[in-house]
Amino acid sequence: MPPPCLIEPGLLPPQGILFLGGEPKVGQSLLVANLALGLAAGFSRGGFRVSAPHRALMCQFELPIDPFAARWTGMRNAIGSAADANLFVDTRSQGHLLSSTAGLNHFLSAARCAAAEVIVLGPLYSAHDQDENDTRAMAA
Repeated sequence: MPPPCLIEPGLLPPQGILFLGGEPKVGQSLLVANLALGLAAGFSRGGFRVSAPHRALMCQFELPIDPFAARWTGMRNAIGSAADANLFVDTRSQGHLLSSTAGLNHFLSAARCAAAEVIVLGPLYSAHDQDENDTRAMAA
């Protein structure tokens, strides 16, 4: 039997990668943030089952710190402090590209420091300088 997914039903297998895409401003960032919060708290969110807490690292490139904190405060208030011990946020992600040695080392250091089981990059296009339509470039 394969190990259970981190987010059920079958959304995020252990050692798996989940890409969420869509047109701008349709809510991908809010969905991913809520899933990260649910994973850290061990709570089911948005109709997705989470069976246990997991250490989650959110690397966010999208918002300045104050609006980002305001967004998370609202989501956190809904569940209380359940995720506090397992949710880590890297607000220094901007400008670090996974395709550069320094950028990759930044993310690896943040992941190790958080002992992260789940890493969320949002939005993905800000984490690289590759062609998103080229599967080989994205695999690298």
